[in-house]
Amino acid sequence: MRIHTNRLEIDEIEWAATRANDNLADSELRRPITIESLTQHRSLSRARAFDVKLSGDSARSGHAGGYKAATWDQWGEFLAMVFENDHVATVPGVYLSRAHFHWTTTGRYALRGNFEYCRQHRFRYSDYSADGTYDKFRCSKCDAMLRRLNDLSDWDQITR
Repeated sequence: MRIHTNRLEIDEIEWAATRANDNLADSELRRPITIESLTQHRSLSRARAFDVKLSGDSARSGHAGGYKAATWDQWGEFLAMVFENDHVATVPGVYLSRAHFHWTTTGRYALRGNFEYCRQHRFRYSDYSADGTYDKFRCSKCDAMLRRLNDLSDWDQITR
């Protein structure tokens, strides 16, 4: 995952993984979050970018199959820590800012580990917004919910 940031440095990305593990300590984790790869790159939109690969508790293999991938909840806790320290960081094509991240994940990771941990979400379409700008999804295995904009440019309509 590529994260574009104005503020964060490598040590703060590493801190985000450590803090996310602390937040998930009481969950039913089998494997903690580990940074498998962390590289810094240029960014056209921010001061710098980081490519991050996390291993964790998923039943799925990570890139190149040498480790277990991080779950959606592990990535969520990690990204919550990233966005806590840089509110305007972005994950292009996925999260436009801290506000967009928490809106998309329906505030799940603002709770700091106080949610029903799920190793593999199965999101199913559940509804759409009244104005048609986004769709709503629910996990069939837990209480997780997710919102997806029909077009990322619609974010301006949501925040008005």
